[in-house]
Amino acid sequence: MQRNSRNIKRAEGGGPGAFQEGRRAPEGMPRQVPGGGQGHRLPEQKPRDVLPQQKPVTDEENTPKPTPRWQVVLKRVGLGFLLLTALVMAYLFLLLGEPDNAAQDVPKPVEEAIRVPMAAMEAQADADMGTVSATFGKPLLMLYGNALPLQKMTLYDTAFGGGYARRATLSYAFPDGQILLADRIRPTAAAALLGSAGKSLSMAGIYGLAGFDAARMDDGETICVFAQSEEAVYAITCPSAHAQDLAGILKQTTLWQSEAAAN
Repeated sequence: MQRNSRNIKRAEGGGPGAFQEGRRAPEGMPRQVPGGGQGHRLPEQKPRDVLPQQKPVTDEENTPKPTPRWQVVLKRVGLGFLLLTALVMAYLFLLLGEPDNAAQDVPKPVEEAIRVPMAAMEAQADADMGTVSATFGKPLLMLYGNALPLQKMTLYDTAFGGGYARRATLSYAFPDGQILLADRIRPTAAAALLGSAGKSLSMAGIYGLAGFDAARMDDGETICVFAQSEEAVYAITCPSAHAQDLAGILKQTTLWQSEAAAN
């Protein structure tokens, strides 16, 4: 204690050397603090970058936003248009594709030319119609039911086109005595025999004859409704006075052939 008090007194009473003897600064320590004067400011620091907003840590999946309704409708319309376009293109491809060669290669039936005429034949209504059918060799055009009574049957050949046209005619009588004719003619080119200088085609209506589409010719006195198949021409010739009965008569026309002629 006495020694310490001495040192303190020596430090108080002595000069600069007294402080040095009592307390020394560490080696390398500067005597003055750098920049320690008045008005010194610390250098400004740059602001830190703003961190992005952090997403909460959770196990739930993010729910996607619903698609606007107009986009859904537009997408459906576009898909429908594409489908319709594809169907149209497929239809055009099938429609405009290669022709069916098989259908084109089917040969048309060759009509049998009649070079030798046959003897004319006429039979009354009570005669066997099968004989006439067998002689003609093809189905006959006739009326079925009780439309009109049959008067007679005629079978004959007519010179035509360097050969002959074979004609089978069935005559039916109206109550007033006028005659209706049911004709079958072959070959088909012999349809010209039905016409005359005074006859003209009529577009008054659509007609059917024994299952065939038919046309009509008029000459003022008679009406002729005729149709054509691959083998023959069929015709009904009716007096103009019975034009109102023609529609009902055409509905009762049919083709008939005997078993002997068919075989």
